[in-house]
Amino acid sequence: MVHDMNWIGDLADPPTIFGWFPLKGRRIIGRNPSPERKAASIVGIRFHRCGPNPEHGILIDNMRSFNFDGWVTAMAAEDATVGGGAIGVSSFQPEHRPSANVTVKARMTNSANFGVQYGNVSGGTVQVFAENCMREVIGIEPYCLGHFDFSQADVEGDSITLPGHGLQAGHPLIYGRMTAAGVEGLPIANYWFVIVVDQDTIRLAASEADAAASRQVRLGDIPAGAHRLFTCGITQDIRVLPSTINNLNPPIERFINDADGVLVFTATSGGYARNVDTGTIRISDFSNRAPGYCVSWLGLWGLTLSGLDIRGGRVGGIRVGRGKLNGLRNSAGASIDPLVATMLIPRGTVEGNIVRDFPKRGITVVEGNVMVKSNRIASGSIGAVGITAMHEGAQLTGNTATVGRGSPVQARKSGK
Repeated sequence: MVHDMNWIGDLADPPTIFGWFPLKGRRIIGRNPSPERKAASIVGIRFHRCGPNPEHGILIDNMRSFNFDGWVTAMAAEDATVGGGAIGVSSFQPEHRPSANVTVKARMTNSANFGVQYGNVSGGTVQVFAENCMREVIGIEPYCLGHFDFSQADVEGDSITLPGHGLQAGHPLIYGRMTAAGVEGLPIANYWFVIVVDQDTIRLAASEADAAASRQVRLGDIPAGAHRLFTCGITQDIRVLPSTINNLNPPIERFINDADGVLVFTATSGGYARNVDTGTIRISDFSNRAPGYCVSWLGLWGLTLSGLDIRGGRVGGIRVGRGKLNGLRNSAGASIDPLVATMLIPRGTVEGNIVRDFPKRGITVVEGNVMVKSNRIASGSIGAVGITAMHEGAQLTGNTATVGRGSPVQARKSGK
């Protein structure tokens, strides 16, 4: 497990630490369950994952600082699969206790399930140089930290009683239905932001700006039964430094679907992102075993995807769509998922990217209030579509799409 430590190898000739994995779900370096935050630095060391079930390299949380400048590699099993991932910080349950001041510069091969994933991390950078890595080579995936349940009896006017809530003003929450009918005024495709009335009472605002101005949403009918507010973990103040990902022959991996991505920015684990700079990332992905898209953005608000240079993708370049909450757990490991499917609809911008050589779709907005502007898109594939705007919230301006044997734009008409 991780401790306060400073490991120094050699960036020119790194020593190798082998992790032999006869069983699934193991780590070379794992979390420390102590409530005391740790500080660690690992420089100039290679972590190599091998064995019948090559699993996680480093999976830690609750760090006051973490610096990594080294390698995480893996050898595929006999059936060509690689499970687990390379480096996860404050990701997954129970490793999602928040961390701060995290800098990772990782050279990776065969990272499989994830490469470098930041969950509830505040402040830091990430940079990868990846060969034949699979999905979520860079992942921003903040996690739910818990929940509050309330009922009719806990609501007076627009105020909700949550005894000893401990929430800060402006903190993001997600409303999830535990019965078929929901609270009037709280659609389940939104984040909500805390207005603190007192230590036992809150109101909800529709935006961070509204919370700062104490402009609450108006609550209507409160159906009988339990209602649930999820406390979002937050990924914030993260900068992606110039990175490259080349996928020509990645390993087989179990979690691939057409909505997935080589890069993943997702709200599906019940978290919120603030001030995430995607930086300059070059992706070449020409493997039919890869995820559907080079970049998958699911549900998060306030994201701007810019500076990407993308080639290939099994389906295409960038996909923007709703994020369905799933796999949420409390500190004891028990499921706390809402009983009614809860989808978050993304808001933000896709701007100034280069997307080329895709087989089917360049930039696709399945759902979302998203501005798509000043992107350069090109493909020679038969039937390819430059920009697909399936949702009325998508706004297109200043894009250049050169698709000689397909369609530059396919857009859903208003009202259809």
